[in-house]
Amino acid sequence: MKIKWIVGGLLWASSYLQAAAQEYKLWYDEPAQVWTEALPLGNGRLGAMVFGNPGVEHIQLNEETIWAGRPNNNANPDALEYIPQSAPVGVRGKIS
Repeated sequence: MKIKWIVGGLLWASSYLQAAAQEYKLWYDEPAQVWTEALPLGNGRLGAMVFGNPGVEHIQLNEETIWAGRPNNNANPDALEYIPQSAPVGVRGKIS
């Protein structure tokens, strides 16, 4: 008799959790075309804005050590010489 109650309780719990999980879905009719329509993703230290369509998606990343100033001083005086090496190939000629 206990097994029937346990199985019944597990079935009820699984159906309840499945219904609860479906309540938190994000659904959009069209893709975000500009940055202000993008979905922010991140954890406070590393962030991204994702927008565009599935064929051409834009992902803009941001990481806290990129920004100099308080409370951390992340400015590296030697960083300028490495910027051209880290830029994408299509942008390398445009950095001055």
